[in-house]
Amino acid sequence: MKKSNYIILILGIILTTSFGYKKSKIEPKKQDKPNVLFIAIDDLNDWIGVLGGHPQAKTPHMDRMAQRGVLFSNAHCQAPVCNPSRASVMTSLYPSTSGIYFLNPDIIESPVANENRVMPKRFQQEGYNVFAAGKIFHNGKGINETHIPNYAGQFGGFGPIPEQKISTYPGHPLWDWGVYRNVMIRCPIIKLPAGRRKN
Repeated sequence: MKKSNYIILILGIILTTSFGYKKSKIEPKKQDKPNVLFIAIDDLNDWIGVLGGHPQAKTPHMDRMAQRGVLFSNAHCQAPVCNPSRASVMTSLYPSTSGIYFLNPDIIESPVANENRVMPKRFQQEGYNVFAAGKIFHNGKGINETHIPNYAGQFGGFGPIPEQKISTYPGHPLWDWGVYRNVMIRCPIIKLPAGRRKN
C-alpha cells in the first residue's frame, strides 16, 4: 500500500469516529451525606469508657459508637451550666456574645442568638432530615419544638438523687455534683423504641 493510501485510511478512521462521537458531560459522583448523631448530655464529664471511664459508668454502647465514628476527645464547654453551654453549641455564639450566662434567659430572649441560625435548622437547610428527643435546647417555652422539625419530646427526668447534698455548693439539689454512693445503680429505661427488648 502506498503512503498516501495509509494517510487516507487514517484520516477516514479519524473522521468517522469523530463524527459519531458525542462529547458527554462527566458528572462527578454525588457523595452521600454522612449520618450525624449528636448526643447532648449535661455533666457527662469524661466518664464514658472510651474517654477513660469511671467505675460507676458502664457505657458499652457509647464506646462502640465512638469506635465507629468521630470522637471529640478534647472538646470543652463554653460555660459550666446547661443553658449557656447548650445555647453556645446550638448558635455558635459565646455566652459573652449571646448574653446567656445562667439558667435564664432562654435562647429566644436573646436578640443576638435569635439572629443566628441554630444547628438543627442549618442541618435542615443542608438537606438533612432532623430528628431529636430529650433535652437539646434548654427546656423553656417549647424551644425544642420551635427549632427541631421532628421533635419527639422529653423522656424521664433525673436519676437517683441523694437525700442529703453531696457537695457544699449552695442552691438546688440538681447542682449537687459528685459521686453518688459507691454502688452501681441501674437507672430505668423510660421508653424503648419499637421492637427493642430490655436486657
